[in-house]
Amino acid sequence: MKIIVEAQVALDLERYVAQNPLEFSGFGFCRREGDDLVMYDFAYLAGGSYGWTQIEPEKILALTKREDAGNARIWVHRHPLGNGKPGPHNWSSTDENTIQTAPLGGMPELIGWSASMVRTPKGWVGRIDNHLTKQTIHVEVVNELFTIINRIAAMAFGRGYAAGSYETASDDEDDWSPFDAVLEDDIEEVEDCIDEEDC
Repeated sequence: MKIIVEAQVALDLERYVAQNPLEFSGFGFCRREGDDLVMYDFAYLAGGSYGWTQIEPEKILALTKREDAGNARIWVHRHPLGNGKPGPHNWSSTDENTIQTAPLGGMPELIGWSASMVRTPKGWVGRIDNHLTKQTIHVEVVNELFTIINRIAAMAFGRGYAAGSYETASDDEDDWSPFDAVLEDDIEEVEDCIDEEDC
């Protein structure tokens, strides 16, 4: 069981991360494929501070007008803690309270189940919560773009990328990296890099 993020959505999410060191949040729209959730769209709903973000109810209400509103099942946000490996250590007490008492801005008993994704300093992780049985499964968030970004974040942790300035690994303008492609919105170069297995 995992959360799979489609390539363009993954690119958009990393661009939000690269453009602003503060928290942000929104909802992901997904479909089920076997045991996995595939996120095919993301609605940005709120910015925030270094450690806090809050979504206005009016913005959630506006999403209910979408034809696929029932597929808005993933709360997506960013915060400054965690290590990018699935587990409870990636989720703050505020996250836990939000997920358990007001998942996706609603009542747990009516929502039934929800998923959540968080961008930690070392990458994306996820969880799926059954609000009726009170069970939580911590899962991977998968996309080849995220694999590259997580590798870069791990290499650069403590340097510009993780600290918020989002510098590339090299100051040499001729030394291209996959992270450059994210900033340039060039998904094809990232895919070429993956295909050649030389990232």
